[in-house]
Amino acid sequence: MEIKPPRDKFDLDAVAALAGVDGATLRPLLPDLLAWLQDANWLIAAPLADVLRPHQQAFDAELAAVLRGEDAVWKVSLLAGLLDYRAGAETVRAAERIAACPTAAERAEGQMKRRGIFWCGGGSLKRGFSLATSLCYAGGF
Repeated sequence: MEIKPPRDKFDLDAVAALAGVDGATLRPLLPDLLAWLQDANWLIAAPLADVLRPHQQAFDAELAAVLRGEDAVWKVSLLAGLLDYRAGAETVRAAERIAACPTAAERAEGQMKRRGIFWCGGGSLKRGFSLATSLCYAGGF
């Protein structure tokens, strides 16, 4: 069976077909798959994040590249919906930069500065916690 990326933001069947697929098989599709996480409101975003979550270490460079990019909506989508304690070192460093020194666009999108984005638990990501709980928005995510 050929593995294909979702055709549109409603293609839950394609996402279901990706469940359990190994990271090496997903790698060629990764640019397309990450693109579907650009907006957490898209129907396939959450289930696709569930498929990709176990492979964060393997996709560390690609995830970190998004967090270093210009698309603040995409960054918030990854921080809130995909990344957790399995995030690779490069991804964690990029997230720590956002927490410590957000750009104007990052502040505007997530109200990261005004709402108090910070690392919980002494200033560093704790293994066993998700980035969504380790990287907190005071007032709720």
